[in-house]
Amino acid sequence: IKHLEQELGIEVLIRSKTGVYLTEAGAYVVEFAKKIIAEEEMKALIYSYQQGQNFIETSYIYAGGQTMKFISEFLKRVDRNKLFITVKIENFIEKVEDIEEQLDKYLSILGIDYADSILLHTPKASKIPLEESYKELKRLVSIGKSRNVSASNLNIKELKMIVEELGIELFSFEGLYNLECKQNLSYSIPPLLNNK
Repeated sequence: IKHLEQELGIEVLIRSKTGVYLTEAGAYVVEFAKKIIAEEEMKALIYSYQQGQNFIETSYIYAGGQTMKFISEFLKRVDRNKLFITVKIENFIEKVEDIEEQLDKYLSILGIDYADSILLHTPKASKIPLEESYKELKRLVSIGKSRNVSASNLNIKELKMIVEELGIELFSFEGLYNLECKQNLSYSIPPLLNNK
């Protein structure tokens, strides 16, 4: 930072015994840097899209909503119909109606009419029983707000309840099993998904 201050000829930080604080000029430098970084990130995302990347998964909790706002800017520059967008409903929902309200908020921020898939990000932390939550996700698909239901962070018993008892065909499952982390093999999660 000292080097940057010398190069720019301004004081970016005020250093004192009580802490380090941005100067007015420092705040300007930070905002300018954020814009440059955002522009570079947008160029990278557009390049990725041009190379065939077509999957976006987002949640409002990522970077305090900034990620979702960034994606909304990206969606203005590309063909939304060539993308598959998964939206994660967060655990601060307290009643079933909150699920649709949260989804509507996310769709509005993203500037889209529907999500390609919807899931509960951390269902065990929700105050709503899992069965009620997934019935609501299924309803949201039936009215066109999402095209699919997915699952995240569930055990085999919970997955079977959703698939077998509620009759929901899950589009995807985001769990601890992947090519690098195979700890859930013993819980039969991949075979359950293969059977569907």
